[in-house]
Amino acid sequence: MEDAATAEATADRHQSRAPGDGSPLIVWFADLGRGDVARVGGKGASLGELFRELRPEGLPVPNGFCTTVEAYHALVDAPVAPGTWDRVGDELAEDLREVRRRVSSAGTLRQALGACFEGADGEDHVEMHARTSLARSLVLAAEVPQAVRGALAQGYQALCGEYGHEVDTAVRSSATGEDSAETSFAGQYESYLNIRGLDAVVDHWAKCVASLFTERAVSYQLTHGLDPLASALAVVVMKMVRSDIATSGVMFTLDPESGNPGVLHVSSSYGLGELVVQGVVSPDSFTVWKEGLRRGRRAIVHRTLGAKDKKLTYSMQGGTATESVDVAASQRRQWSLTREEVHRLGEMGLQIEEHYGRPMDIEWAKDGYSGELFIVQARPETVHAQAQAA
Repeated sequence: MEDAATAEATADRHQSRAPGDGSPLIVWFADLGRGDVARVGGKGASLGELFRELRPEGLPVPNGFCTTVEAYHALVDAPVAPGTWDRVGDELAEDLREVRRRVSSAGTLRQALGACFEGADGEDHVEMHARTSLARSLVLAAEVPQAVRGALAQGYQALCGEYGHEVDTAVRSSATGEDSAETSFAGQYESYLNIRGLDAVVDHWAKCVASLFTERAVSYQLTHGLDPLASALAVVVMKMVRSDIATSGVMFTLDPESGNPGVLHVSSSYGLGELVVQGVVSPDSFTVWKEGLRRGRRAIVHRTLGAKDKKLTYSMQGGTATESVDVAASQRRQWSLTREEVHRLGEMGLQIEEHYGRPMDIEWAKDGYSGELFIVQARPETVHAQAQAA
């Protein structure tokens, strides 16, 4: 089996590049940092920073790569075959038939999307639902350029060389406007878990691009005076951590309620982390005294046992689906993390906060096979940062 360095080098030698300027269509985490938001979005830049700067110091981060904004532009600016849009948008209301007419004459996906949002009222939810549904249908109807498919193939094959045949991955949207200290678009764009096989990776890459045009995302941008087509979307493809048979959650390097910077707050529940991030389940919570961690003492100052009644796991039917299932009553009454694991997460949180020099919002996951804890995302904490700025 290839190691990470060999896999990355192999992919880099053969990776596809964008037509015209020759910019790379994929970049590995090891070659990215926090200054790369403009080309791989907030999530990709953050994962690159963690992997490149902190993984050598012992912070566990799964390997992966990002498709760059050039891959997005290759899709939206490619000429489309005549008749591509003919079967898209038939459900539009009568008063939006003019939108449909403009779309049908568009020669590129960007032109078609521009026709979707021309004259749109971000406050009209019925109209926005129709327009954004059409926009997503247009993205999914467009053919993924061969250069982009080739770049995804080379990257995915390299991950398989590192982790095993048809490795399961997370395919995650990474927009150029998200995960900054000033604004957070977290949760507005889609991520897909347990994606295996090249065709599935390519399909879900396109679904991530389509999620740039959800009603929530487009309405948010229009009501804030932003152009929905001004930003671009990168996509992260990374090794899945098998938390579906273990635990996962989030961590703030301050108290999320009071803003107290002297403690960390860890939330934990069973299964994949999406239900915790979305607030669907009531997780276990732990408050950890930072100075106690630094002194090597027992630092958990408060903990609350959550209901943890649901968990997101790989589908029992196989394939790449995930499903929400009930948690056994006996598991609900148990803590989802040991004290040692909470302390280890706290140490990781301190390491990340000290590196960034500011409070952080962190996602973590435990692998059910190895028992190892991994960091799968870190972004600046925005709620208390904005309050302090105000």
